[in-house]
Amino acid sequence: MCTPAAPGRVRVPEDGVQRPDHEERRAGTPWRYFSDHQEPDLARAVSEGRRREFAGHGWASEDVPDPQDPETHRASVLSWSELGEPGRRELYAWYRALIALRRAEPELTDPRLTEVAVEYGESWLMIHRGSLGIAANLGTDPLPLPEGDVVLACSTEAEEARLPGESSATLRVLR
Repeated sequence: MCTPAAPGRVRVPEDGVQRPDHEERRAGTPWRYFSDHQEPDLARAVSEGRRREFAGHGWASEDVPDPQDPETHRASVLSWSELGEPGRRELYAWYRALIALRRAEPELTDPRLTEVAVEYGESWLMIHRGSLGIAANLGTDPLPLPEGDVVLACSTEAEEARLPGESSATLRVLR
C-alpha cells in the first residue's frame, strides 16, 4: 500500500496495480456509470447505448448495469467504513499526499502540454514539468535517481538516490 512514511515520503502499492474503479481507496464497491436523465427518449437511448457498447465486449445484455436504474447508483456509493480495513487508509493517505503536492506545486497544474517533456527507456519513465521531474521505475531492479531534491517518493530509498522497482519519485531536478 502507498503510505506516507514521513513528510514527503511514501511507499508504493505492493502489487503495483492501478485500479480504475474507486482506486483512491481500493473500494469494495465498483464504480458504475450512472445517470438520471429526465427526458424518456434520452434515458432510453443512454441505457440502450450502454448495452450495445458492452455487447461489443462480449457482455450479455442483462449483465450490463442500467445507468438509469437507481440501484446502479446505490451500488457505486463509497462505504467510508471500509477505511478501517487493512491497507485502505494507507492508500487513501497516499492519494491525499499526491493531491497536496499538486496544490503546492503550480507547475503540476499548468495545462500547457508544451511545458511537458518525457524521457523513457525499457523500464523507466521521466516526466519533466518546469523544475519538477517525476521518475518512475517500471521494472523490478532498483535504478539511480536523477540529480535533484526529492519532493515526494514511494520509498525511503529515494533519499539514497535509488529508485526501487515499481516505484516513483517526484524531484526538484537540476536541468
